[in-house]
Amino acid sequence: MEIHFGQINYLTVIAAMITHQVIGALWYSPLLFGKHWANEVNIDFSKVNKTEAQKGFLYSALLSIIGMLLIAMLIDASRAYTFFYGALIGLISGVIVAIMTGINYIYESRSVKLFLITSLYPVLSFIISGGIIGLWQ
Repeated sequence: MEIHFGQINYLTVIAAMITHQVIGALWYSPLLFGKHWANEVNIDFSKVNKTEAQKGFLYSALLSIIGMLLIAMLIDASRAYTFFYGALIGLISGVIVAIMTGINYIYESRSVKLFLITSLYPVLSFIISGGIIGLWQ
């Protein structure tokens, strides 16, 4: 198994990161699961410091680009150069994240509701982002 960094389409990695961030923004918005998530973790959006929120967004974008680069490396190593196979790599990656999140949540006595909100987001976004990377790689 080889990874050829010169063959990775870095613009696609950036597109996948943006996709991941947009899905996250929608997922944690009041339109979808933001209110439920905030209740589960005891966050009052009216008391959130805007500077801290902006820093959080910047850090999550940086971590997201690293995650998308790792997915691109897996796709390249497995030669999964279609939307379907890229999405499959994304699904596997997202399920691994969900499992590890679940293990932590068991010991933290977190709710099933919070687990579903926080773990289904990477599963969905990794499927879509992996598909994009696979298709455009």
